[in-house]
Amino acid sequence: MRLLVLALSLLVALPAVAQTTQADLYLVKASAERYAPLTSALIADADKALLQKPLSVLDKKKGLEGADPHDYVSYAPYFWPNPATPSGLPFIRKDGQRNREQVALGDENNAGVIKRAITTLGLAYNLTSKEAYAVHAQRLVRTWFLDPATRMNPNLDHGQAVPGGVLGRKEGVIEWRDLTGMLFALRQLELSPTWTDADKAGMKAWLSDYYTWLTTSKIGLAEKKATNNHGCWYDVQAIALALHLEKTQEARALAEGFKAQRIDRQLVPDGRQPGELDRADSWGYSTFNLAALFQMADYARLVGVDLWGYKSADGRSLRAALDYLLPFADGTKPWPHENDPTHKVDAAKLLLPLLRAGSGFKDPALTERAKALAGKNWETLRERLLINPR
Repeated sequence: MRLLVLALSLLVALPAVAQTTQADLYLVKASAERYAPLTSALIADADKALLQKPLSVLDKKKGLEGADPHDYVSYAPYFWPNPATPSGLPFIRKDGQRNREQVALGDENNAGVIKRAITTLGLAYNLTSKEAYAVHAQRLVRTWFLDPATRMNPNLDHGQAVPGGVLGRKEGVIEWRDLTGMLFALRQLELSPTWTDADKAGMKAWLSDYYTWLTTSKIGLAEKKATNNHGCWYDVQAIALALHLEKTQEARALAEGFKAQRIDRQLVPDGRQPGELDRADSWGYSTFNLAALFQMADYARLVGVDLWGYKSADGRSLRAALDYLLPFADGTKPWPHENDPTHKVDAAKLLLPLLRAGSGFKDPALTERAKALAGKNWETLRERLLINPR
């Protein structure tokens, strides 16, 4: 059983630029056998993923007029029928109230299932070299991305559409933030003899076209300008793709720009994140944005940019953002930004940021806090297979 080379979490892809130096950049803490309960759980998940049937954008329950059947279509999650009109149109926004029934009509759920299955199978293949995992992951990839009869067009022009309103919004870009994990899985599939040169070339072309759309389209550029978690997750997605496609200079520019564009603009010196505090679930969105900030810091390190240690002239920093949230997670201070009584402080939402922070800030105490938050789930938590940046 070979050592499992993972990024800091399941959602982090190991970028192409790091492949030639991954032994230098990342070191597995111990053999996979040391994490027997965890690896057993991962393999069990992979065995379940073997049962996942291939899906495509053609399987959506409801498309949009004017959209190609091969276009990804999703529906804005916080929009509901308008009680003031007989038709219910146009839908109106209710922040924090997710319209799951409407979301289920589009492609978002199916896309998430497929990306997670591909990622799980890729991780399991890395761990076990079992070809069945690679073969099924490849089947899922080919159906969603490559087969001309079923492939998704490489754009999100119709993401988070609003019934009776706009047929595509910039907010839809965030639904593909989990593409980063799948990029790592694709690297593993390339080690399989059943992944052909045509497969590799086809997937590279798809990702390149999608990256071009992300970085040049009206919707993509509008999302880039977002001044809350959407902007941060845009950058995470863009840098992961840039690295995977070996666009190292573009990745470095994204990382350098993150200092002024995100840390300086989206944080205040005491660590608050104003763009998240006006949301119904202000705690949830603060921790969600923190996860993006920290994931970006991990990617930035791969291109020689230190976001973990960056501090603006007036003290804005990633550490300040974490330190602001910690007392509320401990319950030692009441959360002063509650905008909706149905949303409460959930300390567990700091788990993944704390795992990253322990390594990023070189502070083992933060990892211990993550362990305490995980509790009995620690033994089977995939993110425990940490690889520490040098």
